[in-house]
Amino acid sequence: MVAGLFLTFFFLELLIELTLNEKNISYVHRQWSGKEVPDLFRSKLGPEDFDKSGAYTLAKGRFQRWAELYSALVMLFVLFGGVLPLLEHYSQSLGG
Repeated sequence: MVAGLFLTFFFLELLIELTLNEKNISYVHRQWSGKEVPDLFRSKLGPEDFDKSGAYTLAKGRFQRWAELYSALVMLFVLFGGVLPLLEHYSQSLGG
């Protein structure tokens, strides 16, 4: 029961994180594709910096997509793949 509840919330959180990341990528791509600095930032940000910022944000978002999935897989492997009993056995053998 506890494992099922954990997995439900785990995958719900993963789904929310991935959805928010995709929405952010989509929003930045729409704003950045116009290649025009918004009025709010025009006095502080030149076109070249705006271009770099958009490219960086999109690259970071694409990387974050894979980092979230990798992190989730590692977490599930550690919790359910038998890693914790191995670490416990190893730590007990170090203690004597």
